[in-house]
Amino acid sequence: MRSNGILGAALLACMAGVPAHAQDAQRSVSSTNAAFEQGQASGLSPQTASEYLLCHALWQRWELVLAGMASPGFSNGLHSALNDPRKAAKAARYWLKRARTYASGEDMAAAQEKADRDYAAYIQNDPGRETALPWNLGTCIPGQGRK
Repeated sequence: MRSNGILGAALLACMAGVPAHAQDAQRSVSSTNAAFEQGQASGLSPQTASEYLLCHALWQRWELVLAGMASPGFSNGLHSALNDPRKAAKAARYWLKRARTYASGEDMAAAQEKADRDYAAYIQNDPGRETALPWNLGTCIPGQGRK
């Protein structure tokens, strides 16, 4: 099945209702921050146009997470890089701008599909994959990657 990118993710968010994480905000904030910090500490950063596009798509999905959270306590407890939808939008634009010169439509489709999978795992609290989104975001800090 082919993903519809951000539209598909938004539809998934509406169908999912309140994210499973909202039921246990403190655990979620802790695990989200820990995964993000582990991603940062990994030393990995995007190096190719397809990785730039993935970072773009992941930050778009993070905007959806923040928009869908019912608890202001959730976003207030997040790492400073994750707690504001405006920061997520700015990061998404940064990575898209980096990718534009080199990326293909196929790269964009693949990035959108991967971001949709990570977003769905996070929202549905999928055991073993629920921290993939924040971990990957930790590797997608604007200013990192090949210059």
